[in-house]
Amino acid sequence: RITNEIDWNIEGSRNLAFYLADTRLGLMLDTDMLIPEKSIQEALTWNTTKLDNETKSVIAVAHKFNRQKPNGKQFLQPALGLLEIDEYWNAGGLDEDFAGSYGHGTEPHFWHLWQQGGRVFEKHPETFLMEVETDPCDPEWIGLATLVEGCKSALSKMPKLVKDRSRNRKLWKRKKAGKAKWKNSYLRFNWTVEL
Repeated sequence: RITNEIDWNIEGSRNLAFYLADTRLGLMLDTDMLIPEKSIQEALTWNTTKLDNETKSVIAVAHKFNRQKPNGKQFLQPALGLLEIDEYWNAGGLDEDFAGSYGHGTEPHFWHLWQQGGRVFEKHPETFLMEVETDPCDPEWIGLATLVEGCKSALSKMPKLVKDRSRNRKLWKRKKAGKAKWKNSYLRFNWTVEL
């Protein structure tokens, strides 16, 4: 649980999830996504490495899903993917300089670093993640009534977040041009593990 509020802390949240994971694979998701059972079955057959025939070296492979919106519209989800956790960190993790404003931290930043390191990704247009419209404090998602009340209380105190990409767009351009350093200091916020 992240205990201090940082608007749009997507980068920090994903770094924390990958830090705490004790599995070989990690899946970057948004909170409004459901994974159909068929998609899970397909994803578990994908290889996360492949052999480069020219250099005979092993290349890390991430996998991108198709996203289906509630209205049925579909598009390749640019930010989310399945990848090996070790390779997430080898690629640099997510740069928490992007936290605090919306956008550009995962796409294009992370995937740019992923490819700059000689890694690749494969697109799977027939494998879907389902976007759902739901109340973030929905009891079906959260479970215990006390947690639902805590969620509602916290939500009522939160300011309305705005999806303004201008700050992060400028930051991304500066980093890509070499005018700002890529950061590799992680988990720059307070957090706890509650069991």
